[in-house]
Amino acid sequence: MKFLFSRFLACILFLCCFSTLHAQELPKDASLDEMYDFIVQHKYSNPELAKKYAKILAYKSKKAQDNYGLYRAYIQFSKIANIEGNYKLAIQYCDSVIPVTEALKNKRYLVNVYLTKGNAIVYSGNNKEALVNYLHALDITKELGILELEAVVRANIAKIKRRMGFHEEALSIYKNNMLLAKQHDFSNKMILINAYMGVGGTFLRLHQPDSTLVYSEIGLQKSLAINDMEGVSYFYIDIGIAHFIKGNFETAIDYLSKAEKITKRLNNQNRLTEIYYYIGKSYFELKAYDKAISFLRLVETIVNEKNQQKNVTFNPPELLGTYLTLSNAYEQTNQQKLQLEYTTKYLKLKDANEDDDIEVLKELYETAREENNSLTSLTSELKNSLIYVILFSVFAVGLCAFLLYKFLKAKKQNKIIFEKLVAEIETKKITKSTPEFNIEDDKVEAILQRLDKLEDTLFFLNSNCTLQSVAKKLKTNTNYLSKIVNKYKQQKFNEYLNELRIQYVLKRLKEDPKFRNYSIKHIAEEIGYKSTNSFTKYFKASTKLYPSYYIKNLENTKENNTSNSKI
Repeated sequence: MKFLFSRFLACILFLCCFSTLHAQELPKDASLDEMYDFIVQHKYSNPELAKKYAKILAYKSKKAQDNYGLYRAYIQFSKIANIEGNYKLAIQYCDSVIPVTEALKNKRYLVNVYLTKGNAIVYSGNNKEALVNYLHALDITKELGILELEAVVRANIAKIKRRMGFHEEALSIYKNNMLLAKQHDFSNKMILINAYMGVGGTFLRLHQPDSTLVYSEIGLQKSLAINDMEGVSYFYIDIGIAHFIKGNFETAIDYLSKAEKITKRLNNQNRLTEIYYYIGKSYFELKAYDKAISFLRLVETIVNEKNQQKNVTFNPPELLGTYLTLSNAYEQTNQQKLQLEYTTKYLKLKDANEDDDIEVLKELYETAREENNSLTSLTSELKNSLIYVILFSVFAVGLCAFLLYKFLKAKKQNKIIFEKLVAEIETKKITKSTPEFNIEDDKVEAILQRLDKLEDTLFFLNSNCTLQSVAKKLKTNTNYLSKIVNKYKQQKFNEYLNELRIQYVLKRLKEDPKFRNYSIKHIAEEIGYKSTNSFTKYFKASTKLYPSYYIKNLENTKENNTSNSKI
């Protein structure tokens, strides 16, 4: 009976799948518009089927000498190639369709071509060339005055800015796009989704995973609602990376594995590099070094396969970190030869990336300069350009030299301050300040003793800890308590409270590795501050260092100590 039921169930499932597959086919007399809509609808969920109808659309359009139909077919070919990670093919389709698009005399279509080509190039790792295409698109959108289209272009420029480390500028663009999309109810719903993706992804770069999770969860739901599976995979990746930063490595692997399944179905090998990198990093943190190595080597395999193709240079951002983590993993597994090999690869790629970054920075600087000086460009042309160039060059060189000197000096001073701070924590306990004079008033002495006991309960970590709340706990009034703290702690009450919090966080960050993985915002809330700015201000005032610098150097010190102990 069970056997018959299982056979019956299998038949039902087969019929459902069969009918679904045939439901996806278009009738032979479908119009070109119906065909185009079908391609757009299915290119993410079924790229192969979308390509089949793109070929038919191209054939029929060419036969009818319909340039608009040819443009639509080839731009979708390019977008599908991007989805599948075949960026070289995507660029070729874009180049071939540019003459056809120019013949249409519709500059909006040309913007679409430059954006699609720019996306293919940036996915290949060439930020400079991608920026050139995005800037072409931006010039056209400014000329057209179409706000919705300009938002799309600026989001792509933000992507380059984020890759180059200008996170705050990128965040500003994404947030502005989010606001515009909501205010004007853009017909292109992907603008809002991409804005959520951009904000969430940028918060990742700023090491604020809690903020990433807020925006990425919203974006994920919006992508699921319109069956945007490529977007779903991207949000899974960002959520996975956010959990990685928070130290939830197993959760990170779960989300990244979901993204892997979708990305494989989309046949996008290149996007898998980011997924495998963070799965590998997660296993490394879990001390599963063999698993870490296997996933990280997959990143290298994909990169090598792509770079074997003619006229292709694929250098994803994760490759540098892949080499470094592989070097560390081989060190942990006592494979010195491979450790040296990947250390060499890391240093070589690092130097090459720095040279490329300089070129992109020049492009970004030039763009910003042109936009900022657009109102004064006519006047400046009348001046003696040679003299101004010489003066500006001398000033720029001098300024760079001065800033470099200040940076190196500050870096050296910060290192000395950090080492001194850590040494103080190691060599002595954080003692409570005791008065150097006799306390003759029994009432004052009783309050001080109660205050010491209250310190032991870590009351100062409560965000609602105030002079009023402490006075109430000590059964005295605020004026009297304030005078006692001023005289016997030799501080104002707020100074006394902040010192307790900062001394506590210094010690806990040093001793608790998991606490170091928290975001700055989370750490601030944990020790009683209601804003990140307040915590950073008092931490800097007390230690002369930023919290992020202190945490980063604690991690570096830990790694150095670990490696030294194994020698």
